Amino acid sequence: MKRQLIKLMQQVKNNITKQQLFLPTETLVVAASAGVDSQVLLASLAQLHAAPKIIVAHINHDMRAQAATEATFVAQQAKQYGFKYEELIWPQTQHPKHGIEAAGREVRYRFLAQIAAKYHASKILTAHHANDVAETFLMKLMRGGRWEQLGSIQWTRAFNAQTDIVRPLLNIPKKDLIAYAHQNNLQWYEDASNQDLNYTRNRIRHTLLPQMITENPQAVSQLNQYARQITHVDEMVTEQVELYLKTVQQTQYWDKIPKSWFQATLKAYLAVEVPNVSIKENQLHQIENLYFNVTRPNGKVVLNKEYELVKTYQKIALIRRQTKVIHRRNSLDNVITLNKWYLLPNGGKFIVKQKVTNPHNLNNSAIIIPIHLEDDAWPLRLRYRKDGDAIGLKNGHQKVARVLIDAKVPFEERDAIPLLTDAHNQVLWVVDYKANWVRPDQVNYEVIYIPDTK
Repeated sequence: MKRQLIKLMQQVKNNITKQQLFLPTETLVVAASAGVDSQVLLASLAQLHAAPKIIVAHINHDMRAQAATEATFVAQQAKQYGFKYEELIWPQTQHPKHGIEAAGREVRYRFLAQIAAKYHASKILTAHHANDVAETFLMKLMRGGRWEQLGSIQWTRAFNAQTDIVRPLLNIPKKDLIAYAHQNNLQWYEDASNQDLNYTRNRIRHTLLPQMITENPQAVSQLNQYARQITHVDEMVTEQVELYLKTVQQTQYWDKIPKSWFQATLKAYLAVEVPNVSIKENQLHQIENLYFNVTRPNGKVVLNKEYELVKTYQKIALIRRQTKVIHRRNSLDNVITLNKWYLLPNGGKFIVKQKVTNPHNLNNSAIIIPIHLEDDAWPLRLRYRKDGDAIGLKNGHQKVARVLIDAKVPFEERDAIPLLTDAHNQVLWVVDYKANWVRPDQVNYEVIYIPDTK
């Protein structure tokens, strides 16, 4: 019996050392209830850490008749061990009518943060144990969701900028804690609400998990192993995804991302770029299917009212949907007359002149676009493209949309490319990309275009 007591205490000591949970010099706040888990944790710390550096923090939620009795008991235990004691009473008059669990969690965290700050504590200890890991695993498994959510409760996690939460009992089964308490004559209180089978966790604790243990006495240990393995795989995936993420953030090209890593990288990309946007599983599948569909070089998936992901060949860009609305509102429809300079949305400028231009008098960056205009072709117009727009070729016509696709213009930018047209809506020039074909002996006008070189 004595050897079993020493074994559990040695396990806690090993956990503290191996997991680097805290140092002997650190001040610790222990979130403690009157339950057996907390009482074993306090008894362990009494043997393993300096009493003046331990503060017991207890919250009386005022939800049960024995709550005040339990608070008095925890205070007495703290005094017995020589620990400081802090208590918060959360009276029923302050309880909300709905969402009491979430409200209670907020009250608890706020109280613990205050106590940690008051004593300059670097760690907050909780009494989570191996059964908690197993129960949480089963709850998440039944609820469904992402596989990485099945990962284990962590030994340490950041609580705030100054303090971490640590769990020294995390790999110790509940039955061992109860055995230790009995063997060491520890007292504790049972929370009657933990027997209420209306709660999912209680049904798992008192019905499902015991049945699994009957089938396999090592069920708690096995579930803990599965949870740890999932956590380990998730960590490896995260490390690899971070490497892929750097590539797509720098280039927007996704062709170097293996298909098996696409969704994981996409999820990480969206979490960084739009952290407040909830991405559904079916949206991830839509984006993946679009990207790997070789028959659709361009396309988009709407994420919400504000954002959409746009595929342009091997690139994926996150676009604010309102930018496309701005293009439509700021419609372009300018009348173009002869011998007058006009500014373009891209920062360049152009002028239409009769064909008398001496190339030696032009700006070095000037581009000459030859055109043929009949008298009834005036006035010319500068506008954005419309459905059905086409440009003349030596043999036939080509749709402007195809001109831009062939030039690999991103899908979201195509509606912002200006066109120069005549009075009959014949496209003379797709700015920066292609001009209407004209026989050299028919050229009677020229567009002189000076791109923006800044």
